Amino acid sequence: SSPSHGRVVLCQVTWLRWLPNGIMGCRTTKLLGVVAPMILAQPGGNGGMGGGGGNPHFECPDAGGFAGDSDYIGAGLKPIPVRGNVGCVDAGPLATRPTVENRRGGTRPATNIYGPMEAGFTSENHECLGNVVVPAGMDTRLAEAMLHAIDGCEDREILDFCGGHATPYHYHEKMSCLYEDDATTGHSTRIGTALDGHGLYGKHVDGGVEPDDLDACGGRVGVTPDSGG
Repeated sequence: SSPSHGRVVLCQVTWLRWLPNGIMGCRTTKLLGVVAPMILAQPGGNGGMGGGGGNPHFECPDAGGFAGDSDYIGAGLKPIPVRGNVGCVDAGPLATRPTVENRRGGTRPATNIYGPMEAGFTSENHECLGNVVVPAGMDTRLAEAMLHAIDGCEDREILDFCGGHATPYHYHEKMSCLYEDDATTGHSTRIGTALDGHGLYGKHVDGGVEPDDLDACGGRVGVTPDSGG
């Protein structure tokens, strides 16, 4: 049988616009880690941020083992939620960081992988905002830049050192604490599994370099450390 190939997504969206066919177009300029291969659903549609889409979060398995969602596996290019899970952390990386601490004590599972879009912030999240609202629908970098533009919020960070936050805890980017570069090939190891069953990897390809052959969705097909050549 042919070897399996990893599908890698490595970028944060820096601008978005709706194309005539209703698909969200994007440009990416910085490699950050992993965001699942995706086409984002338009706000107000199924899985979108408006209308009845809401936040279709689901709890990923605490011990890993997520293999994808039957609605997405083999479905080709299919819109996924702007918010909510786009994948789950695999068992190996999960063993290195199974939970994160709550601010008020206790722990939360660190299993969920979201896309780049934020749900917005108010003074309930960051008291320095006062009556100012950082609206939903911004990617994480833009949301943080808007937060930093408010007096008293200049030193606030919306994500932790590994690119995650909130309750339920979820990763948006980086995930640098969950992968390493393979000692033989330099390719980053696998972090998780996307809704369509493809693997999610760190930001390096063979040779330990950032890729120059990403497709329109920020992914690529190629040999990975776990694909068997």
